[in-house]
Amino acid sequence: MGDSLVGDQGRPASRRTIEGQPNRHPMHLTATTERRGVRIERAAVPSPTLLVRWQYFGDGAVLLAAGTIAGVVTDLPVGVWASATGLLLVALMIALHGAGTYLAHPPRIEVAGVVKAVRVIAWTAPVLMTLALLLHPGWRTLAGVGVYVILALTGIPLSRTLLWRRWSAGQGRVAICGMNGDAVAVADRVAGEQGRVAGVLTHNEALEASSWPRLGSCEDLISLYRSRAFDEVVFSVPQSSLIAASLSLRAARDGIPFRFAAGEGNAGERTIEGVVAVGIRSPMGPVARATKRLLDIVLSLVALTFALPLFAVLAVAIPLDSPGSMIFRQRRVGKDGKFFTILKFRTMYMRETTDEHTPRSRGDDRITRIGRYLRATSLDEIPQFINVLRGEMSVVGPRPEMPFIAEHYTPLERARLVVRPGITGIWQISPHRRRPIHEHIYYDLYYVQRQSLLLDLVVVLQTVFFACSGI
Repeated sequence: MGDSLVGDQGRPASRRTIEGQPNRHPMHLTATTERRGVRIERAAVPSPTLLVRWQYFGDGAVLLAAGTIAGVVTDLPVGVWASATGLLLVALMIALHGAGTYLAHPPRIEVAGVVKAVRVIAWTAPVLMTLALLLHPGWRTLAGVGVYVILALTGIPLSRTLLWRRWSAGQGRVAICGMNGDAVAVADRVAGEQGRVAGVLTHNEALEASSWPRLGSCEDLISLYRSRAFDEVVFSVPQSSLIAASLSLRAARDGIPFRFAAGEGNAGERTIEGVVAVGIRSPMGPVARATKRLLDIVLSLVALTFALPLFAVLAVAIPLDSPGSMIFRQRRVGKDGKFFTILKFRTMYMRETTDEHTPRSRGDDRITRIGRYLRATSLDEIPQFINVLRGEMSVVGPRPEMPFIAEHYTPLERARLVVRPGITGIWQISPHRRRPIHEHIYYDLYYVQRQSLLLDLVVVLQTVFFACSGI
């Protein structure tokens, strides 16, 4: 065999087959081959056209359902609202197509893929409402249009997110970037854990006795990512080194998902006072920031008002389940490295120290019986709306970390502290939310660089859905 394998559309897409760990998915096919005595499994990715068709189908189903429900709300004759539903369906799908929202490949960050679609629907809503009132004035018409817009705004992003997540399961390809020997060793380790290595990026063109194809050098990182040669990069260099800062900053600015290999952590301690981010800033201006703050306050007041009965019930239930107070307090790091006390409903047994990593498994023995339910439904986060009212947090933003983790931040990781931390965020609704956030810092860096009210709206809507469905 040759020195490299070529995947869909000429892109490298090889990875080892792991015995006892079948890498199959009902939407995907696989092909195997031999290279230098090593069995290689390659993803046979379905046609991009098929994914686009499924997105059309999903949007059509959502808009048809929205039109049907809206028609029940209005007092229009069946023939009229049925015709209106058909016309709206065609018009909106043409607008969505024209805006380039139908993607041939699942986006690396799902929220990024639905923002355009939400923007199209949001801009057409006022026009739709005006036309409806001109043709048939009345409060029921207004209510019907409102129901239609709300269902479209929530249904289309959710249907696409679930489709992309289903479509891309098992297809994420990892590239290892670093020094020659280290990159190969990390590729072997990652393949043993995940079985989805696309190749390595090294400066040596002659990788001797390596079972992994050389995709290029570290300088080719951006161009290879844009050509979809891989979906995520793992750096096999020490996270505290100068080259790590350069590579990770380059990846962050171009929206490339990245992480560092296990064991390539920070060396030494760093102070988090007087944080200066490495050229990463929020694009929100003064008016947008003021609007975001106002919306934070309104949403927090509404949420806390509806949560008053829950506070009353848990004030009794939590102490009965395990000794201790109802509210858990912990020191966290907020905007500009300032410390604040975060509030949550207590879900774990009382311990002498609180400087412990957050549980990642529902079976963690630190979690109480009622705590498992609160964590599964995200109800334990509700007291944080008090932090939002105090100005310490926002509804949407990076997750606040504990000081003993944040004090080891690299300059790039400190960019998370440019904005207020949030109750929810892109990482919390991502497929990687079960893993530590500092291993997937690119979610927060993406948010900081593209912060907007529309992005906040998408994150909040998807958070509500995933919390209610338990996904």
